[in-house]
Amino acid sequence: MKKIELQEDQALVIQVVNQADEDNVEELIETLSFDRSSLLNILQNLQHKGLIVFNRTSYDLYVRLSSKGKKTVNLLWPEVPYIRYS
Repeated sequence: MKKIELQEDQALVIQVVNQADEDNVEELIETLSFDRSSLLNILQNLQHKGLIVFNRTSYDLYVRLSSKGKKTVNLLWPEVPYIRYS
């Protein structure tokens, strides 16, 4: 895998998205306490790196990790596949 550089806020976003499998962008804004503009910039950068994928419905915008994003999470936090969230 090619080296991917992540800023701290980008790593935090992919960690949170990984926990939810797919997240509504509005919920991410609340969960992370980021302003809309900052979060959208982070998400666009992550999409450009191939780590996330957007899914738009008629009312909402959702984000999930791409397969490359999942591999990156497993490299950053190898214990993640073994953690169960309730």
